[in-house]
Amino acid sequence: MSSLTHYIELKLIPQAELIQSQVMSFVMQGIHYVLPSYEGRVGIGFPNYSQSSTLGGLVRLFGSEADCHRLLQDLQRAELQNYVLISSIEKIPENINQYACFNREQTKGESSIRRSKKRLEQQGKWSDEVEGKMRLKWIENLSLPHVHLNSASTKQRFILFIKQKKTIKLKEGNFNAYGLSAEATVPIF
Repeated sequence: MSSLTHYIELKLIPQAELIQSQVMSFVMQGIHYVLPSYEGRVGIGFPNYSQSSTLGGLVRLFGSEADCHRLLQDLQRAELQNYVLISSIEKIPENINQYACFNREQTKGESSIRRSKKRLEQQGKWSDEVEGKMRLKWIENLSLPHVHLNSASTKQRFILFIKQKKTIKLKEGNFNAYGLSAEATVPIF
């Protein structure tokens, strides 16, 4: 039996002075501040992923019933009420036939390509084809839905690119401090 049995839905409230992606960044920042204390037990889902090349205006947080009760209180203290409508705790529907893994996708910039080129030239493995593939992957990642965040640990500003991978199988595992995982899935409904 899955440890993800319940969920809380956060529906973004349109803001006159902010575009949806800015509201999502603010909401994700608030979520990031509360999730580390759940030690990987809470996953995040974006039912409207890639809608207008964004994460969409809906976020679902998945966990056990007990974790969701505590999470609901934490979210209310995170001062998100002006930016999202927070649902009550709901049980995950029983007949789920699709799941998704939402994973952080690291991007490579020019400096990374220069370092790779220097290292691979020393190994005799650098070519125009290798550079082309690196640049293609870099550009592909830049088009993924993303949010702008501040690291809770280092306080540095960065862009969190999120990639969705759909599957028909539930895969259990741990989630990171953003509710993302390279392996564990959340239900899509």
